[in-house]
Amino acid sequence: MRNWSILTRLTLAFFFVILFATILTTVNLNGAIEQYYLSKMESSLSSNAALIADVLKPYILSVSNRALLQPLAQDLARKSLARVTIIDKDGTVLADSQEDPAAMDNHRYKPEIQSAFAGKIGKATRQDSPTGPATKYVAIPVERDGRLVGAVRLSMPLTEIHRVMGGIRGMLIKMSLISILLSLALAYIIARTFTEPLREMLEAALAVSNGDFGRRLHVTYGGELGRLGSALNDMSRRLEETIRSMTDDKNKVQAILASMVDGVIAVDNESRVMLLNPAACKMFGVSEEMALGRKILEVIRNYELADAFTASTRKQDAGGEVSVKEFRIFSPEEMILRVHVTAIKGENDRAVGAVAVIQDVTELRRLEQVRTEFVGNVSHELRTPLTSIKGFVETLLDGAMDDPQMGRKFLKIIQKETNRLDALISDLLDLSRIESKNFELRKRPARLRKIVESAITTLEFKAKEKNLHIEVLIPQNMEKIPVDRDLLLQVFVNLVDNSIKYTPENGIITISASEDPDWVTVSVSDTGIGIPRQHLSRLFERFYRVDKARSRDVGGTGLGLAIVKHIVERHGGTVSIASEVGRGTSVSFTLPRHNTRNQLLHSLPGSSPGEAPGALAGNAGSSPKAASLT
Repeated sequence: MRNWSILTRLTLAFFFVILFATILTTVNLNGAIEQYYLSKMESSLSSNAALIADVLKPYILSVSNRALLQPLAQDLARKSLARVTIIDKDGTVLADSQEDPAAMDNHRYKPEIQSAFAGKIGKATRQDSPTGPATKYVAIPVERDGRLVGAVRLSMPLTEIHRVMGGIRGMLIKMSLISILLSLALAYIIARTFTEPLREMLEAALAVSNGDFGRRLHVTYGGELGRLGSALNDMSRRLEETIRSMTDDKNKVQAILASMVDGVIAVDNESRVMLLNPAACKMFGVSEEMALGRKILEVIRNYELADAFTASTRKQDAGGEVSVKEFRIFSPEEMILRVHVTAIKGENDRAVGAVAVIQDVTELRRLEQVRTEFVGNVSHELRTPLTSIKGFVETLLDGAMDDPQMGRKFLKIIQKETNRLDALISDLLDLSRIESKNFELRKRPARLRKIVESAITTLEFKAKEKNLHIEVLIPQNMEKIPVDRDLLLQVFVNLVDNSIKYTPENGIITISASEDPDWVTVSVSDTGIGIPRQHLSRLFERFYRVDKARSRDVGGTGLGLAIVKHIVERHGGTVSIASEVGRGTSVSFTLPRHNTRNQLLHSLPGSSPGEAPGALAGNAGSSPKAASLT
């Protein structure tokens, strides 16, 4: 029926209504007529039974006259056109107009006889045999001086009523069929008058639903249909203007939301997500299709954010107050978020939802922490040698300078601490210069092996003191790569110097390199004391030391690996470290072989290094922090 025309629908609607009314009328009328005939039969049987009871009363009372009951019953049956049965008070059949009473069963338990024995007019309708007709029974009690002496029962089969009702029913069906056919024709004619204008309106409505808002009706008919056609034209015109305006506004809002760096989430009064922009999807690792229409807590499993929305949506008066919260999430990655939530105003300034602007302040908080830690670490690192220098100077001034041997010893200590201060300040200046936004790499094609050999020459004396063997496994014919030679030399010096400091005598330091079409992977490995696994993730932090006392003894400033990390990342590469206690340490880093656009972008200040091959398992270079072994 879904694809039927309006004419068919209206015609069938009229037809089924009239069909239902006709069937209902016919059924009720048939039942009423049948009930009328049954009532007439019942009334006739009751009247005749009462008359016959009066006639038969003397015969029932006199035992000598009972022999006359059988012919009398037959005679009365012919006159009343009904079967007559005379029954004694104990249920014995005394006479019957159709059967031999001696062959008949006791009637005491027949329903109509029981009612008659109770002093009422007994009535019943039943079919005494499976093949016999249904029969109507009426029984009247026979009393003498208020005492029950018997009963008279009249019965008549319903065959005649059924025959009459069959004729009446056939006539009713014929009349109903004629009425139904006439009503179908009338319904078709009435429905036809609505077909043309409604069809035109339907076509116009379909055109509007398909986006053709310029479609207009030619209204040539009057009455309600004419007003409806005019209203449709007016609606199409206004709808066209409204949708054009809404589309423009929606496009503007979507463009703004899509270009925002901050996440935006809007919920209704039931905390169901109505809107979220791409930044919010990326922030929480969800898709817009999955989130829309679901509870905020089902989409983002963070109770602090859900509570912020709930608090805003429960406000009775959306006064424009903004609540600000800051919390940490751990999925899809650990982030610190700052959320500004405000209620959305509806009618009468009541809150109909809430909207949140979410900022990722992870880097800001990390920088604040780094700055705090950096100031503390620098203060601590400067204070230690300065305290030592001050103490020995005061000791010298107090008279120790008069002892040449003691004075010389103290001056050597002061010189050592001064050199340590100088190294620390130099490393700080180098790190500050590399991190500076104005710092530019001076990239030139250079051979990696020559830079490594220069670094080894610088540290050759230290290596010989501990009888360390340095192997260089870099092919002589490896192509030149674009690097800042001075900075890369500093990388190798720092890494090899670390290996020399933490490798026992007679150890081996290996410098190797491999290449693919886009990247060169360099490793500096040693057979030193190694680093416990729990420290690997923090080795690139400034001033971080595994063993602070030992690091200071060997002259480390705690900034060497931090400098290495920043230099490599400014070249567009990544750095990582792997170590095992007692078996040595391996630091690997990657360098781009070409100055592609992506790699040049990585060299800009504040940019993150791209993914590069060759990173070892347990990549510490992916950490935003910096560390050092020196």
